[in-house]
Amino acid sequence: LEHDAVDLPLAQVQRIAATGVDAVVMVSNRLASPEESDDALIARMNTVLDAIPDVTFGMYECPHPYKRMLTSKVLAAMAQSGRFTFIKDTCCSAPLIAERIKLLDGRVQLFNANCATALESLEAGADGFSGIMANFHPDLLVWLYENYRAQPEKARRLSALLSIMSLVEGCSHPA
Repeated sequence: LEHDAVDLPLAQVQRIAATGVDAVVMVSNRLASPEESDDALIARMNTVLDAIPDVTFGMYECPHPYKRMLTSKVLAAMAQSGRFTFIKDTCCSAPLIAERIKLLDGRVQLFNANCATALESLEAGADGFSGIMANFHPDLLVWLYENYRAQPEKARRLSALLSIMSLVEGCSHPA
């Protein structure tokens, strides 16, 4: 997709939906160019929702080719649609994640993709972790998810270790 030409591949999305997947994932930077408003993104998102009824969606704040953050306005539109089940959050900000969780109010699940804020996001009510570090340390992240409430001090130590280990993300991600 070129930044100056947003083209919704509805036929492709319909083929994906027809496979029987639980949810089709939209990518925020495919719905509007960097210069376009949230209204443009929401309009295209609604075009997809209208064209493909009875399908559940997720949304991913993919950082490539550019990072299109989901604003409160977009998140509210997603939640109000009743058609989104989750977002893969890449904002990398624990306070913003906490705000998003409150805004979504359980209507849309939030999965944090940033390992350095994984524990803080779980404590704020995130539904889980969905970052590339799960490919490197899935057992540690599962332990964190399952035990952060019962063993908070150990979870904090593990979180600090995971934060240091996550520095590898910057080496070549998203390539």
